[in-house]
Amino acid sequence: NYNVQNGDHPITRVVSTIYGDATWNIKEQLSYTPTDKFSITGRAGYFFRQLVRTTATPERYRDFTGGLRGVWTPTEADNFELTYAFDQYDKSDYQRIAKIDVRDYSNVQNSFRLLYNHNLNGGDVLSVGADYMHDYLLNVNLEGRTRKQDSFDAFTQYDWNINEQWEAVGALRYDYFSDGHISRVTPKISLRYQPIHNLNLRLSYGMGFRAPTLKEKYYNFDMAGIWIVEGNPALKPEVSHNFSLSTDYTHGHYNYTLTAYYNRIKDKLATGAPYYKRASDLIPHLPYLNLGGYSVCGGEASAQARWSNGITARLSYAYTDEHLPKDKNNNSVNNQYIPARKHAMTGHIDWDHQFVKNYGLNIGLDGRFLSSVDNQEFVDYYDISKGIRTIHYPAYALFKLAIVQRFSKSVKLSVALDNLFNYKPEYYYLNCPLTDGMNLQVGLSVDVDKLFKF
Repeated sequence: NYNVQNGDHPITRVVSTIYGDATWNIKEQLSYTPTDKFSITGRAGYFFRQLVRTTATPERYRDFTGGLRGVWTPTEADNFELTYAFDQYDKSDYQRIAKIDVRDYSNVQNSFRLLYNHNLNGGDVLSVGADYMHDYLLNVNLEGRTRKQDSFDAFTQYDWNINEQWEAVGALRYDYFSDGHISRVTPKISLRYQPIHNLNLRLSYGMGFRAPTLKEKYYNFDMAGIWIVEGNPALKPEVSHNFSLSTDYTHGHYNYTLTAYYNRIKDKLATGAPYYKRASDLIPHLPYLNLGGYSVCGGEASAQARWSNGITARLSYAYTDEHLPKDKNNNSVNNQYIPARKHAMTGHIDWDHQFVKNYGLNIGLDGRFLSSVDNQEFVDYYDISKGIRTIHYPAYALFKLAIVQRFSKSVKLSVALDNLFNYKPEYYYLNCPLTDGMNLQVGLSVDVDKLFKF
């Protein structure tokens, strides 16, 4: 943990301490191919993070993941996939004096997927599949402590190669969620036109659907005394209509892409503005709700190049115009979150070279620029009666220089300088980047199966 320095006379509450953490991340994957028509892949992973806000009770976060995937290809035209995935995410508080670890949150998901692909004459592809997931949520802040839900979906997609210039893809998907018996059918269609061999034009429409999660419906959590995050069992699923138009052109070492999009979401799931339920309340409530109307449009332009000397470069620009719903006083109904910054640029350049069989080197530079944005925020989130002020978040840029050395095929040593030009915000308001200047990162990765040649 370390403290950060703010400028004089901040107009709202600022962050003064940034909490560090210690993390472990272990994962492995093994594959077995008994025949040329059948293969099995197994994976397992473990993630651990400890965050110390108070010395006596560090917060611990764990994630256990695993899965099996079987692929059967009985003919050149047919392919079957059966997948099982397990994910358990836990949060606990370790009591140092008593030396006990008290778990107060657990989310366990068991999911299955069956997928069938059939390749037809002319390059057409028919895909049919289904998913099932059992979702279990334990939280000491839930009424009854636990919630369970089963979800199911079935989908089909047809990829039609009309001729050398035209391609169309159509899909239908059905979703069902047991909690509330929510279901929906959503379509998707896209067209691709290729007037010349290195130019593509694409147009697509897709309907989106998202049911409220168990957390959004039933959560009840005291967020560090700021407010009580409150679930809403009456939440409706959100439905979106998404349109996009894009083109890409490739010539020699270069590729150029232009994309424009418009998304309209009805009943968007989000948290609203905090409020006091009763005059006697000391802590406000922050409810989950459905936003009456939300839309976003924008575009992106990118250029990338890859040369035979090992240099790769990419530059992209994105424009985002977000429209959030307002209340009767023209205030955003969920103003604790910063609006999207309208302009963003990212850049990357790297050089990669394999000097000898057992040693290679990659040197890369990444940069990101975000434009300024204004947001209405509470003067004090611990006392919302103090009112709202407009906070100006200035434009900023962050750069990262990374060097990765490869020893044989199994060991990688990485060294990086993040925030290369030592950017520091003048005020650490709620939504500013939490960086206190340049920092050094060192990492080592070992690919076990390649190391021991399993």
